[in-house]
Amino acid sequence: THNRSNLSASLTGTAAATLELSAEFGVGPLSTFMVATLCGGNLTQGDTITIVYGDRTWGEDGIAVQKVAPTPDLFVAHVDIEGNGEYHPLDDRNLDLTVLPGPVTQFNVVGPAIVKPGQSFSVKISGTDAFRNRPESSWEGGLRVSCSDSSTSVPGGIRLLAEENNRTAVSEVRVKTEGIHRLSVEPEAGGERSVSNPIWCTNRDLQVYFGDLHCHSFYHGNGRSLGTPEEGYLYGRDVAGLDFMGITDGGGYNSEGWVETQEVTNQFYEPGNLGAEKVVRQRLFEWWGDRDKDK
Repeated sequence: THNRSNLSASLTGTAAATLELSAEFGVGPLSTFMVATLCGGNLTQGDTITIVYGDRTWGEDGIAVQKVAPTPDLFVAHVDIEGNGEYHPLDDRNLDLTVLPGPVTQFNVVGPAIVKPGQSFSVKISGTDAFRNRPESSWEGGLRVSCSDSSTSVPGGIRLLAEENNRTAVSEVRVKTEGIHRLSVEPEAGGERSVSNPIWCTNRDLQVYFGDLHCHSFYHGNGRSLGTPEEGYLYGRDVAGLDFMGITDGGGYNSEGWVETQEVTNQFYEPGNLGAEKVVRQRLFEWWGDRDKDK
């Protein structure tokens, strides 16, 4: 996509300069790269150069990348400060990578793992972009809801409003037939059909809860992961529909961000029964030990 018009660059700050953007070719790992050249002036402290890779302003395609991708694995930046053709790596602390989500194209549908025949339960529905990112824009429209078991009591259609921020829930769902079932959601106006997790209908006294105890924010690995602790918890609660979750950035209680992470964890803690619209958050950290492995 380097030869298409889906690249853009801008300069914000006090510098009286302009930017010229080009794509260049070489040999090796950085065989194709973007070059933003500062013209007609110098940068001053606090000035920011923003490069958008996958800019959709002109109708071009975006770039497929997950919001959770570590920065060094996909993006690196070098700077020629003297203008003599010698490029030096830019410190990660000066490289702020942000993945911009696309519009809602699918829905994450989450129900309880186990229900009893005739038991009333709720199903959470959240809109995501094509790569499961949490969208910044709201989607509004009608949704058709169905179940693989035709005898299941479920509303045939619901409406998701813009002010609901791509989140809603279907209540009073009842599965009557024992076995494994799935619910499906698709836009009434047409679009991708989204399917829920397996829902096991049985008379056995069992329950299964789902969560993630190994999540990272940008405080992990010297800023080499993406997202704030708050963004992580918002995704776990509003998109993934987890029952429990913990952010385990490396370094423990002596690391940068430990205090903020614990404060955010407390803000998102919702005491109550698992699976009943409550999500348990836990104070955790990652410790590598003597052998540089997770503990």
